[in-house]
Amino acid sequence: MYSTLKDWYSDEEDSEARYNPPKYPECNGNIKKYLQDFIISTQDLLECGTSKSKGNCEKTPNSQCACGKCLKLIGANESQIVCNGKCENSFHIKCVDISQQELKKILSMKEKILWLCDNCKSFVKSSKTDNSTTIHNMKNMALIMEILLNLEQKIENIPLKINENEPKLTYASVTNRSIPIDNLITSSTINNHGIIIKPKNSTQTITQTNQEIQTKIIPSLAKAPVKSYKNTKKGYVIIKTESKEANKNLMDIMKTKLEEKYEVDLIKQNKPRIAFLGLKRNYENHELLEEIRNLNYNVDEDDWFDIKYSRQSKFTKKWIIYAETNGRTYRKLVNREINIGWGQCKVVEDHNILKCYRCCGFGHKTSNCTNKEEICSFCAGNHSVNKCSKNTKPKCINCFFDKSKNNKEINFMHPSDDKECPIFSRKIQICREHTDYSE
Repeated sequence: MYSTLKDWYSDEEDSEARYNPPKYPECNGNIKKYLQDFIISTQDLLECGTSKSKGNCEKTPNSQCACGKCLKLIGANESQIVCNGKCENSFHIKCVDISQQELKKILSMKEKILWLCDNCKSFVKSSKTDNSTTIHNMKNMALIMEILLNLEQKIENIPLKINENEPKLTYASVTNRSIPIDNLITSSTINNHGIIIKPKNSTQTITQTNQEIQTKIIPSLAKAPVKSYKNTKKGYVIIKTESKEANKNLMDIMKTKLEEKYEVDLIKQNKPRIAFLGLKRNYENHELLEEIRNLNYNVDEDDWFDIKYSRQSKFTKKWIIYAETNGRTYRKLVNREINIGWGQCKVVEDHNILKCYRCCGFGHKTSNCTNKEEICSFCAGNHSVNKCSKNTKPKCINCFFDKSKNNKEINFMHPSDDKECPIFSRKIQICREHTDYSE
């Protein structure tokens, strides 16, 4: 768009200022054509309204012509003056009240002085008024056109903004968003039962292990539908079944036929973890459990949890209590407001994922960090996040390394502590896969 209206006129205060039409910005449709016609017609109008004749008429003081006022012929020896206005008529100097001395002065300065008759003076005065009004109207039209062009641009950008604001389903958003807990635990996580088989001979290849397992064990005879069969880098085999009963049947047969050469164990499943948020004070395990049972009708004597630790928030001064529980109690409490004391508190899923605030890595605490340099959680620079200017785009160090190492199409343009970070979401999914949500 145009920066200021001063770009349109050489002198904004002068009504006779020359109009400098700007180049119209790129736009489409009828507005572009209308603006082009508007600029051309405006330029023609102003040039017409401000045009002045410079008196280069074919009439000269030596030629005979009628006086523009008395209409009598001007003799060859009579003094006359030619109007430099639109009429270009000649006049007796006595008819226009000009002395001989004044005539000489005017003729000597004809390059600087333009003499006009009374009619042309009236025309110029009227033209000035009309031109001033025209320029004023042009300024108003310019503002209108600027508004129209801005509106057109905004209308064109509406679909883009709608697309930008439209929520996009990503791996991170799907795994990390708040979903009904019943949908969560009835997915693959609730039936995540499995068996791990380790060869006692450390030199045995994974090919030999697979061949022996698949030769000696027949799933149909064991009545054990297999959900997945995976080999690990350490040479182990992990088999996951669809139910706890199928897991037990397969486990019994494997121990009978493979125990001489292999260690057969159930995959260790973690208990579901929950966090009580916004408590006004700290509680002992039995005290909190009894209060929840008494104040919440859906929690009974068969429900339990085991408090692991608690901490007080530095900002709100309220307490957060972390606990382990079983699948039954987990389903009753998670993502709900429960009654405690004189108020309520929110219960959420706790993934117990360790993250270092020094190097932004996972699996260890800040006190156990062995990284030589501190990593900023916002820009991935070698400084603390408190010293980061945050003038650059955010960059997640974990997603960046994962993209570089595995050549994956992964978005790393976000802070490493972003809740929708793909790496963090993957950690959550792994945590859920190793959690037993059954009764």
